[in-house]
Amino acid sequence: MPDIATTRKQLSDLVKGVSMIGQDAGINYNYASVDVKGSGDIENIGVPLIWSEDDSAFIEFTPNSDWAATTAYSIGDIVKPATQNGYEYVCITAGTSDASEPTFTTIPGTTTTESGGVVWLCREAYVGNGVDSPLPNKANICVTVGAKEGAGFNQADTTLSSTAVKMTVIFRGEAALAKDGFEWGSIASDDQNEFYVQLEKQGIALVDSGDTVDPIYV
Repeated sequence: MPDIATTRKQLSDLVKGVSMIGQDAGINYNYASVDVKGSGDIENIGVPLIWSEDDSAFIEFTPNSDWAATTAYSIGDIVKPATQNGYEYVCITAGTSDASEPTFTTIPGTTTTESGGVVWLCREAYVGNGVDSPLPNKANICVTVGAKEGAGFNQADTTLSSTAVKMTVIFRGEAALAKDGFEWGSIASDDQNEFYVQLEKQGIALVDSGDTVDPIYV
């Protein structure tokens, strides 16, 4: 991945946007330092993370993909149906998908089994298994804005491993990064738009979820 310069000015601009929201009681945005672990290099600005209860840390977020016919799936793969329904499906038993899409269950915690052996566990899209997330509002999706290095922020990519590293993040509640999922309270529309601008400057795209349930990251 290319390095993204996490300059103090960029960070200041981003946090300024968060602060405008956080000043209003009840708003579901925060700025914090959390333990992050996983694998590979991640960009310090613009990488979504998701809380992993199994790892007791935030790991790099893997978005779902469209279900595909006659495809070998492995445990941990995540798909969504062709007609999005607000749920995603995690492969809990490896196997091969059928020639046509199954009728997926829409009850979280229940499963759909295909004749090729693959078993899908239903969950609400993009909420992960983060019921025990340590963040104040149980948020389990966040966006990194820098690796904490003393009093400053590292401009290079951070290499994640099984040992958690402190990452500074912005985060919100349990919903996806969708514009109409934000809990704005009485925040002025100009401030909302400024916050969108600051996120987009860092390569974080936001979507209107009227016609799609999954956020788009660029």
